Amino acid sequence: KMVYSREEMFHYGRGRHKQHMKFKLGLDREGRIKAVSSEVYLDGGAPVADAVIVVEGDRIAVVGPAATPRIPAGAETIRAAGKWILPGLMNMHGHLGLVLPGQADLANESEPALALRMAANARAAVLAGVTTVRLVGERAHADFALRRAIDRGDFDGPRLFPSGQLVGVTGGHGTRYGDTFDGPYE
Repeated sequence: KMVYSREEMFHYGRGRHKQHMKFKLGLDREGRIKAVSSEVYLDGGAPVADAVIVVEGDRIAVVGPAATPRIPAGAETIRAAGKWILPGLMNMHGHLGLVLPGQADLANESEPALALRMAANARAAVLAGVTTVRLVGERAHADFALRRAIDRGDFDGPRLFPSGQLVGVTGGHGTRYGDTFDGPYE
């Protein structure tokens, strides 16, 4: 079963079987092929009844009426009638290590604690259906370390595109944790 209701997904997300969870969430990085059959809406048009979605590895390869896409031999077939199927959501402005005003317990957070909190936030993002996050300013290069850990399979999380530490102007947004530059010659 690759498609879950919200309740099933969050219940299952509390499990301890990392590789099994990736498979169930459709994030199979082992290259296995799945065919999902359901009613599909394409580009805002009329629904395509008895449609097939072919997933190769962690990517949607083909979508169309059941008679159109060739389902590879040996593909696992998942019946998803009555379920919602979404491609992975993409967050193009994310901060997995964000500290908001008033979060006094995070005021003196250590770098290891930051990295662990970011890993927990990455896992929560992928469980919510976010498969790609562009990180736009994190402390201590924890974003690069987290990306490597997720890519190795040490942690569950989305694809990360980190930018590194924040750069701003003196007194500008977010400069508490970043470097400041006030002109082209700095």
